[in-house]
Amino acid sequence: MPWPSELPASTHAFDDRLYVVHSPPENIDRYVSKGMFTSVATYMSEATQILALGHTHKQAAVNMAKFSRHGWVVNPGSVGQPRDGNPTAAYAVVDLEAPIVELHRTEYPIEEVKTAHVEVGLPSRSAKRLEKGE
Repeated sequence: MPWPSELPASTHAFDDRLYVVHSPPENIDRYVSKGMFTSVATYMSEATQILALGHTHKQAAVNMAKFSRHGWVVNPGSVGQPRDGNPTAAYAVVDLEAPIVELHRTEYPIEEVKTAHVEVGLPSRSAKRLEKGE
């Protein structure tokens, strides 16, 4: 697997039905909250059923039909560094045929991950925030 910095900033998959970006293409450092999902939905082509983005580590999904648009915008959250006050691992399951998005949370061994952080020399602050999901 390539180092993350070598990965593309965005990718289309499944005949363009899925568009995956880390953050908005025009500003890769911009945090997009759930309230801003309608603005990033403009990046969806007619073929796109689901736009998945990240960067904030805050889980959310919005069906754009509420705003007279098609498809879903989803941030699946974070498996190891959630920032929404919930320390459990966050992920999403998408069905491109329906289309529908299901958000899920699950426990994971936080203490083991904290230990691994320290062992590889990551900042202790990163390890401590795992306990609170901040």
